Amino acid sequence: MPGERNENVMIAESLYEELQACLSLLDNPRDFYRHLNHSFLTSLNQTAQVEGVRFNGPFAKTNYLLNERHAKQPLRRSVNDARVRLRNQHQLTDGQLSKFAMTDLKSVAQFVCLVYDVPIPEDLKRVFPKAARRTKWKIKTDYMRVVVNRFDNDFIYVTANDDANNELKVRYSAETDNFPNDWSYLNQLMSAGSQLNIVRPREHDSVLYPELIIFEPDYLVDISAIASCFESYAESPLCHLLNKLKTVESTPAIMLGHFASQFLDDELYSDGTETPYAECAKKFFRHNALGLLEAQVDSKFHNDARQQRSNIQTTFRQVLPSLLKSDNMTFNSSDLMVEPSFFSEMLGLQGRVDLLHLDQLLLLEQKSGKGGFPQPNPDTPSYQEKHYVQLILYMLLFRYNFSRQYERNNKRMFSFLYYSKYKNGLLLLGFAPDLVFRAIKMRNMIVSNEYQFSKTGFSLLESLKPEMLLQKNVNKNFWSRYIFPQLSGLLSPIAAASELEKSYYLRFLKFVQTEHILSKIGNQSKENSGFADKWYSSVDEKLQAGNILVDLELLSPRQSESGRVDKVVMKMGSRGIDEVSNFRCGDIVVFYPYQQGKEPDARSTMVFRATIESMNGEKLVMHLRSAQVGAGIFWHRGSHKWAVEHDFFESSFASLYRGIHAFLSAPKERRDLILMQRRPAVDNSLTLEGDYGGFNTLSLRVKQATDLFLIIGPPGTGKTSFGLVNTLKEQLLCSHSNVLLMAYTNRAVDEICDKLIENGIDFIRIGARFSCKEHHKAFLLDSKVEGSSTIDQLKSVIKQTRVFVGTTAALNSSVALFKLKTFDLAIIDEASQIPEPHLL
Repeated sequence: MPGERNENVMIAESLYEELQACLSLLDNPRDFYRHLNHSFLTSLNQTAQVEGVRFNGPFAKTNYLLNERHAKQPLRRSVNDARVRLRNQHQLTDGQLSKFAMTDLKSVAQFVCLVYDVPIPEDLKRVFPKAARRTKWKIKTDYMRVVVNRFDNDFIYVTANDDANNELKVRYSAETDNFPNDWSYLNQLMSAGSQLNIVRPREHDSVLYPELIIFEPDYLVDISAIASCFESYAESPLCHLLNKLKTVESTPAIMLGHFASQFLDDELYSDGTETPYAECAKKFFRHNALGLLEAQVDSKFHNDARQQRSNIQTTFRQVLPSLLKSDNMTFNSSDLMVEPSFFSEMLGLQGRVDLLHLDQLLLLEQKSGKGGFPQPNPDTPSYQEKHYVQLILYMLLFRYNFSRQYERNNKRMFSFLYYSKYKNGLLLLGFAPDLVFRAIKMRNMIVSNEYQFSKTGFSLLESLKPEMLLQKNVNKNFWSRYIFPQLSGLLSPIAAASELEKSYYLRFLKFVQTEHILSKIGNQSKENSGFADKWYSSVDEKLQAGNILVDLELLSPRQSESGRVDKVVMKMGSRGIDEVSNFRCGDIVVFYPYQQGKEPDARSTMVFRATIESMNGEKLVMHLRSAQVGAGIFWHRGSHKWAVEHDFFESSFASLYRGIHAFLSAPKERRDLILMQRRPAVDNSLTLEGDYGGFNTLSLRVKQATDLFLIIGPPGTGKTSFGLVNTLKEQLLCSHSNVLLMAYTNRAVDEICDKLIENGIDFIRIGARFSCKEHHKAFLLDSKVEGSSTIDQLKSVIKQTRVFVGTTAALNSSVALFKLKTFDLAIIDEASQIPEPHLL
């Protein structure tokens, strides 16, 4: 438009005049940079305005404009260098400012020219310094795995896995413009024999200069775990340690987050019809009964939920399509992947993105809670740093792990934090190299601690105080009212414990930590173990161990199908399911495509998580843990072969750490019993109310043992059929009692459920739908509450049921149950298989 063009010319000419005026301030570099910064920010505020999108800070605006105007790499680098110096001018000396003054003036002028499309005046261009010739060191490889031989203050001397004959020299302290980050903190983490990934190393004078250094990369750290260490009061790996011990309670805010995720899914899967809110709530109630009851949600919860639903609909129907259209992209929800997972051995990271466009041009992470502080206005959030860390690590993963696609996209990516609580909650954020460095540093320090804890234990917890976590200048009232009580409540039981209790507690923490590490990196005495086996073992080795299914063909969904995809059906390959296979119905797995003739590699692609629903020699049916919007995402690269491998969940260990920590808060008489500091109590005055024939003596002794009783015997002697069932029957004769039944395996729980059905005893089973027999599904919690639409109805179902059954893993994932029900008796089948951390 001519009018718009004229306005741009006027603004640009005004900015060029301001830049000309800066030249008179060269003798006073601080005044020079203050005026230069004003011109730069003015150019950003005039141009980086997209309706419905909030750009947080100069970096996001700069990155957006550089992308939108297709800036070349040298200009991108010079503008961002200038932006960083403008932001940090108060931390630089006068000499440093003077050194870069004219270079930054030139960069800002070129940026104005780029965004306004108005030429730089010749008299201004004449004073620009000549471009310095930048030595371009060529990238040697994407990454290489090396073993540390020794190191000094500047260099690490290593041997590469694929070249054991030559020692390589790696620079890890900052020295040049080509190597800006200082990795010297690694000398506190590594030792001879440590493994590193040297990522994108450039070679100069026989020295390698990596872009990133990853410490012990086989230990994949979840991206969200790294982000959670960037708290408002601290930036520390100690946050990761304390998060392992902290009980996660259901709150209205957490439940609202789950509900907002459902709203987002519903919006993506929508066929254009509006689902009544009451139906959405009923569906949510069914799948989140325990959490909702623990959180004690009220009418405010529903008001907030309705607002989030409205915000999500507006964002995905209007704001996001409009934004992408302005960049010649078409928004189509069927091209979105929902919660794809990634395993990056290159970066030592694993993660799961909320939404990702098939071409990787759009990445979105949803947050239902509050944004950062300060907040510009009630409808527009700023970001929390930990959320930005999470997003930026996903961005890093796509830049490095999928660099070829990133190059095909001309190094462009729309990366959004979406705060669905706010009307203008869509924040477009760019790449921040300094934050990336801090996030990778955090990842490396977490891994170092994890290894150290498995070797020397958790004695650090004995001396850890809340004040040691106060590392930032946080509001004193916020610290004293909220953060300090939380940390103190977590740490005080350790300080108050007896020496014997501490010894028990610390020893079991170390035991679980060691098992946790082995589950990730493998056990040297056991082949094909640990998650890292996915890239260490060949396909033949994994086939022989029964740890992979290959050569699968996708039968359903077909490429022509439309609509929501909840399950996939695969045709078995020539190997099928043989007798050495370790796959069973109910197993949680990952599956992913690969090109025929190439080795399947879970690191090289996005993977889908699923539960095996059924399997035979011909077909494998898997239920997706995150339903997908359409069939296209399974076919977008044509017809491929597929592979299936076992999944790994951090949550399986999280409950063990928390269980051990819960021991310290148990009543003293319970702690004394567990540590054998008192004899188990017996009440000989109790008598039987029922008649169990030849088992009366056993049943009486069990009842009189008011603390614990062990029933021991070989298989087939009636431990479950008579010992468990008769003990349960006797307890239920007391009209107000509740009983908890558990076992280590789903197969054992199936047997318990069969006995309960045979004896006409009603129960609720806690667990997954695909981990139990078909005729048990009617007893699952989500089936029992299917007709409930209010909190009172949910409470009634839980209150009226007296017997609850599940595996220890399922019950550890449903600890909210113990705030809703008081159990008078727990019966643990196959107890000898279960270590104490699973039960505590």
